[in-house]
Amino acid sequence: MDRKTVEKLELNKILAAVASFAVLKDTKERLAAEMPKTDKREAEYLLSLTEEADLLLYRYGTGRVEGFPEISDEPERAAKGASLSMGELLSMAALLRSARIAYKGVAGVSDEKIVYMREIADRLYFDEALERDIGEKILSEEEMSDYASGELYNIRRSIRLLNERIRNKLSEYLGGESAKYLQDGIVTMRDNRYVLPVRAEYKGRIKGFVHDRSASGATFFIEPEYILEMNNELRELAAAEKEEIERILKELSRRVGALGAQLREDMLRLSELDAAYAKAEYSYKNKCVRPRLNDRGILSVEKGRHPLLDPASAVPVTVSLGKEYKFLLISGPNTGGKTVTLKMCGLFCLMACCGLFIPAAERSETAVFSEVFCDIGDAQSIEENLSTFSSHIKNVIAITQGAGENSLVLIDELGGGTDPDEGQAIAKAVLSYLLRKNCRGIVTTHYTALKEFAYAEEGIENASMEFDMSTLRPLYRVSLGVPGSSNAIAISRRLGLSEEILRDAVSNLSEGGQKFENIIRTAESSRI
Repeated sequence: MDRKTVEKLELNKILAAVASFAVLKDTKERLAAEMPKTDKREAEYLLSLTEEADLLLYRYGTGRVEGFPEISDEPERAAKGASLSMGELLSMAALLRSARIAYKGVAGVSDEKIVYMREIADRLYFDEALERDIGEKILSEEEMSDYASGELYNIRRSIRLLNERIRNKLSEYLGGESAKYLQDGIVTMRDNRYVLPVRAEYKGRIKGFVHDRSASGATFFIEPEYILEMNNELRELAAAEKEEIERILKELSRRVGALGAQLREDMLRLSELDAAYAKAEYSYKNKCVRPRLNDRGILSVEKGRHPLLDPASAVPVTVSLGKEYKFLLISGPNTGGKTVTLKMCGLFCLMACCGLFIPAAERSETAVFSEVFCDIGDAQSIEENLSTFSSHIKNVIAITQGAGENSLVLIDELGGGTDPDEGQAIAKAVLSYLLRKNCRGIVTTHYTALKEFAYAEEGIENASMEFDMSTLRPLYRVSLGVPGSSNAIAISRRLGLSEEILRDAVSNLSEGGQKFENIIRTAESSRI
């Protein structure tokens, strides 16, 4: 599927909206870059995942995938014997927790309709003992619990007691006669050793080791002799604490490393579940239904709404294609909804092939096409020195060269942007060629000759966007079997173009064109 087609039909905007419902960063990136499947079985599988996710979320309330920090190469490093940091181990525990919750959420539902989501969940691996050990031993990215091991508890208890003894000993200097020797009545630390801030003039009064002095030279930081051994013991205990923490981290990392392959697999499976839940949530929030899929080129949309339009004001459209006729030629006034209808039909096919439900009625059906070709909008290019018509014809050339029996072709204003006689001639020839190639498609037009062509040619059907002649406003409804009038003169009159100009315009119409448009307008008024 061509990326430009995805953007022209605005599937990328839909996928971005779906990605906003995902929990995991990897899932958001995957969804935003997802391309429609061209195999019916693959598309059906994705739709089934979405349907099952909808059941789990909204019938059984199992919740969604629980988030965990982004993981890069931690499982592989641990498998090679590296020690992970406390923060990295907490991430591994969060991954194990996510896998456990996701598995139990799906496994706890006995509904026989849950098949594919269960298959994914059954492949999740989790280790509650390891998850619990990491959570209990590591309190944060920088702090390990005192109870991480009996040895660590004893070391930290000894450190606390020794700290208390040292502070009690040094507090003797903070009161009485010795207090006058100190710059401040506090005990401080230098190089992880307890010291006293002694005034420079009294530095000889306290026996000990000078560790530092202030920038002004007024204060010397002295470690008294009688606490030297206690400071040494404190440093030994600190080294023992660090060694024990490293041992604990290494042991936990070893256990994580033994699960390296399973954890990597968990990340993939959780992302699959997360994507299915995101699609289900998008579909639920936008009142979408699962379309029936076929590989016969049949498109049947019942009361479809373009998902990017405001649902409060969007008029549902019913349109079909691929059974009695292969091509649909939609005509009618500007701003009447021709282009939106054309884009909606193509978008629905792409959405279904991404596993997304569509905003339409239950009976709707979409086809799986190997390619979707489209030429929509003004693609005039200054950089490539292409006019609107030149760009349009380049796209038409690509379409006629690439389209085949299993292709969907969407062309807005075929043959437009040039001399009307030549444009109509080209449009008829292109349509005849595409009909011979047996592809499916929707084309919009204002050309009378194309409307007449659709009456006479097999495999193509006229359709019109309904227009209220009394109010001169489009009704945004598709009527099959009858072409639509462009109503350019009537609309120009409503917008204020002078009657003198309008009378002149009417006189410039060909007699055949006037008669054909009058017949169409009369039929349209009668039908409405």
